[in-house]
Amino acid sequence: LLEALRLMERTHGPVHPDVAGPCNSLGMVFVKLKRYEEARAYFRRALDVYLRSEPGHPDIASIYNNLGIIDKSQKRYASATENYIKALALFERRLGPDHPTVGKFYVNIGVLYFSQGEIAAAEEAYRKSLGILERSLGRDHPDLVLVLGNLAELVRLRGRPKEGIELGERALAILNARPDNDPWMRANIEIELARGLWLLHERARAIALAGAARDDYLAAGAGHEGDARQAAAWLAEHKAR
Repeated sequence: LLEALRLMERTHGPVHPDVAGPCNSLGMVFVKLKRYEEARAYFRRALDVYLRSEPGHPDIASIYNNLGIIDKSQKRYASATENYIKALALFERRLGPDHPTVGKFYVNIGVLYFSQGEIAAAEEAYRKSLGILERSLGRDHPDLVLVLGNLAELVRLRGRPKEGIELGERALAILNARPDNDPWMRANIEIELARGLWLLHERARAIALAGAARDDYLAAGAGHEGDARQAAAWLAEHKAR
């Protein structure tokens, strides 16, 4: 890729749009290597080239998204939000306001608002996402599970556990209707439901769901041991009450 970049620079000059493609690809390579500053530099160079030479290029939205991913991984949430919003505007313009990609971007933006403590803004973003995904994919599509789970947690934290349980139950039903569902995602929904049900004094089911979440985190395999320990700790604490 570096050789391809050098060839493009020699052939076309440093700001030709053909230079941007190798820069973007190099950025992706460095993201996979977790060399984020090098990735950021190549993404920014690709973005600068496109904005100078071809400001309507479709890859610009993806580059803003890539910059947002890097910022999020480094907990630079304000910058990540700014980049995601720029990407969202471009995808919305190109794909239309009810495209599933647009709906998924609203989830990402909601997560970033939530991470910054902007809870009302996060809820608004999640609800926009849910509406778009319902219209474009249907009410029972598995791509709704993430936003349903996120929204369930948020409304519980805002003092509306009953509403959160309704959202969580819907997410769990979607997952359970599919034999190939992701045990990690199912565990996330189960532990969230356990927390909400406990608040409403439905404690036997809360305990059962927390146990199921622990088991599903373990079934999800390597990388989820910490989630399993947290679910087990919640279960032990609440069983003792």
